Parts: sequence; structure tokens; C-alpha cells
Amino acid sequence: MAASSLGQVAERLAAVAARLGGSELGHELREVSAELRREAEAQTLGTTAELLAAVGRAREERLELEQLQEQLAQKVAEDSRPVLPADVQAQIDEAMSFALAEEAKIARAARAHLVEANESLSAALDAERRRSRAAQTEAEALRTLLACQDVLGRADAVEGV
Repeated sequence: MAASSLGQVAERLAAVAARLGGSELGHELREVSAELRREAEAQTLGTTAELLAAVGRAREERLELEQLQEQLAQKVAEDSRPVLPADVQAQIDEAMSFALAEEAKIARAARAHLVEANESLSAALDAERRRSRAAQTEAEALRTLLACQDVLGRADAVEGV
């Protein structure tokens, strides 16, 4: 199951648990929801770590190719040849081109994944803010209702006297 799917299931369980309040089932659902969130985060982090490792490997390969090119250039200079043979230079250029293209492809994939993760976290934060505002509004409405009931109760008591 994808990390975002696990996160959505965790959110739904948390909402059900909140509706159940302090009941034993509500408590158990909150624990399951927390575990699902941890699992979703672990999957997301693992994917990000894998992409970053791939970018690192591509950079290492590029450095190795650059070092190989330098070594070949030094060997040619030592042999008093002003330039590399055309076929060797073509092979080096082809290998460098491939390594740079792979590095760019991996870097784009890593960036896309990080942008997606950032958007997902932003959406989750916005949803949490909305839930928090709704809860605050509901609490304020309950306080107002209780205050009205208290005032009405006093008015009834005064009329009865």
C-alpha cells in the first residue's frame, strides 16, 4: 500500500477515534492510526532516501569518468601525443554524456518526489488547521450555548421567586 494511502487510512481512523471519544475502542483506533502514520512516514522516508542514494551514485560515476578522462589525458601527454585518438575521445565523450543524462534524470525524479511529498505535507497541514479551527469554533459555540442556558436558568429562577 502506498504511503499516501496509508496516511489517508490513518486520518480516517483518527477521525473515527475522535468521534468515539475516550472509549476503549476509540483509544485502540487512535493507536492503530498512529502506527499507520508511522508506517506511511517510514515508506516516504525510505523512498526519498533511495532517490538521494541514486543521485549520489550517479555523481560518483560522473566523478570516476572525469578522473578516467584526466588519467587518459595525462597518459597521452606523457606519450607526447597532443590529443587523444578520436575513437578513445569519442568513447569518453559518450560515457560522459550518458553519465550526465542519467544524473539529470535521477535528480529530476528526486526533485519531483520531494515536491510531491512537500505538497502532500502542505495539504495535510492545511487540513489539520481547518480541523483545529472547526474544533475551536465548535468549542466556542458550546461555551456560548452553556452561557445562554445559564442565563436562561437564572431568569427562570428570578421569575419563579
